[in-house]
Amino acid sequence: MFESLIHVSQVTKNDCGIACIDMILKYYGYDENYTDIRKSLYITDKGLSIQNMVNYFHKRNIKTKLYKVNTNKIKIYNFININAPIIGLLNDKDSYHYVVIYKVRHGKIKYSDPCEKNIKNEKNIDFFNKLDLLIFPVIKKRKHMTLKNNFIFSNIYNERKNIVRISLVIFLASAIGILLSSQFGLFIDALTNAKQNIFFNQMVILLILFIILNVFNCYLNGIENMMCLRTIKRIENNISKKLVEQILYQEVYDLNQYSVGEITSRVNDCVTVSMTIAQFFLTILPDICICALGIVILFYINCKLSILFIVSLFFCGLLMIITYKKVYELEHNNAMLYSDYYSQLIDIIRGFLTIKSLRSEEYFKCKTFKLFDDYTNGSLRKETYITKISILQTLFVTYANLFILFLGIIMVEKNILSLGNLVIFSSITGLIENIFTRSINFQFDLENFIVSYNRLTQLFIQRKKDKTNNDRNEIENITLKNVNISYGERKVLENISLKIEDKYTIINGKSGTGKTSFAKVLSGLENHYVGKIAVNNSNPDKYFNSIVYISNNSDIFEGTIRDNLCNGKIILDSYLKKVCKDFCVDKIIKQKNIGLDYKIVSNQTNLSTGEKQRIALARAVLSNPAVLILDEALSNIDIENKRIILNNIKNYDFKLIIISHEKYTFPDCKYLLFENNTVKEVKKSNESRIVKQ
Repeated sequence: MFESLIHVSQVTKNDCGIACIDMILKYYGYDENYTDIRKSLYITDKGLSIQNMVNYFHKRNIKTKLYKVNTNKIKIYNFININAPIIGLLNDKDSYHYVVIYKVRHGKIKYSDPCEKNIKNEKNIDFFNKLDLLIFPVIKKRKHMTLKNNFIFSNIYNERKNIVRISLVIFLASAIGILLSSQFGLFIDALTNAKQNIFFNQMVILLILFIILNVFNCYLNGIENMMCLRTIKRIENNISKKLVEQILYQEVYDLNQYSVGEITSRVNDCVTVSMTIAQFFLTILPDICICALGIVILFYINCKLSILFIVSLFFCGLLMIITYKKVYELEHNNAMLYSDYYSQLIDIIRGFLTIKSLRSEEYFKCKTFKLFDDYTNGSLRKETYITKISILQTLFVTYANLFILFLGIIMVEKNILSLGNLVIFSSITGLIENIFTRSINFQFDLENFIVSYNRLTQLFIQRKKDKTNNDRNEIENITLKNVNISYGERKVLENISLKIEDKYTIINGKSGTGKTSFAKVLSGLENHYVGKIAVNNSNPDKYFNSIVYISNNSDIFEGTIRDNLCNGKIILDSYLKKVCKDFCVDKIIKQKNIGLDYKIVSNQTNLSTGEKQRIALARAVLSNPAVLILDEALSNIDIENKRIILNNIKNYDFKLIIISHEKYTFPDCKYLLFENNTVKEVKKSNESRIVKQ
């Protein structure tokens, strides 16, 4: 009944084809992920080619039909009048720009453009003039959506026993509420019909029953609230932990496509709305039971009034169906606008020193104000629309209730219905209306959840935790054969074939020659390459946990120096002190007159850049690597400490790869020179010194 038109925004400039494929597959219930789709396709500077898109569908046993718009207009107009999505290629000479067309009805076309923030409507003629080609994925029937991979619903499902217990308590409390209403109705009938000699006795009995039921109802409500609170917090805890786990097990390149603000806003939205969804699932079962029981009682009291009441609920539900898709579009647009604002705010905080040094406060203030204005205007549009719907629902329900009450009073006057039964009828209809209103309002929460979850799954691939142990695997050699590293059409390194087996390898080259990309591929942090990489002549995956990469700006996290060095591992104090001495961390402790338990603040202003590099280097050595890659990781360490570190590092049992603009020499070290997209092996050196380039 509810069929959301899915909108997926492109992540990068040339990703519109990826976003369109993602929309089509999500619409038909395929369990695919934006990042996985992107990885399996080759994206050029112009975007995704038509042939690559068609090949991708064919690999998933989805046939496609292509129609050239300028030669098949009549056929298109006849064929496109359906409720299934197709992909349109806009006539843009400079790039491949795709949109998803959802519906063509009554002279208007409803489509989703990945570079826009929401679904659009446009006149047929105007839109077809922009189209060059139509791609029809031939999918006979829509697959059933599965929640088995939805970790949010999985966590709710895992609490099913508690949900059943809570449902029973809520049902009992609500049933007692109905009984209290019945007792009140019986009291009114007794007041109307009682004779003087038995009136007092009936009053006392009804009053006692009312007090007992009311006390018991309050007790049940207290139990219900505590059980709900514990269950909700448990679900929130599990979902939050699962999200952290998913973040930590993403590929580096996948996560780096997004800003910190984008990631945190999506995660926060999803967690917040998930709690609302969980709350709804806690009450849905008793709500259904109470509604069923209440409707039976209503029909028992009076069939005509009950039918009128159900008809009024039907029209409220119809209004919900009509507004469903519009609410989704507004919610998605609002989430995107908030994400833009939140990302900008995070960027200001992270780059605060740069902003102040460039005296750019006014520029960033105006930029952030504009984004916030866009968000508040979008939020206002959404809330205004929802408020209008709520007003319409309230007015309709109010007038329907007045009409039903008016008919009931007439029936009381004609002795068709007793006054007590009318009171009971009104109380039960009020209870059912509250449940129905809660369900209608859940529509907006559900839309919010769908938007948040779709945005989250676009960001994350749900990965299982890597069960490979963290024990060191010895590495004798790393072999590369015909390896090409590229980003889209930009080739970084071409046809690289070499073997790294020396204890020391020095990599030199100008900026932009692919040294860092090479190091990240070598350490398993990026996989944007074709060709063969082998470690010890076997699959490299199980060895990546023994290769440690350090950049020139490795992060030092909030906590003590000991926390940063040990990184959760249990390390003997004697060995810890030895490593600190060998890599000049002990000098930091002595100079600052602090200890290993000295706390580093989040912005790290109490450490210099060189001091942070020394701590990062010692931390890497303490992680017990088989291969250590230093990518300009010594660049800010002074020459004296650098000589000490390089002299001591030779005493450790790991292969060392140093990337630097400086020339370091070690006994029997191999030199690799990166230039012109290639790697040249230079004659080995037998010296051991630092040469400033």
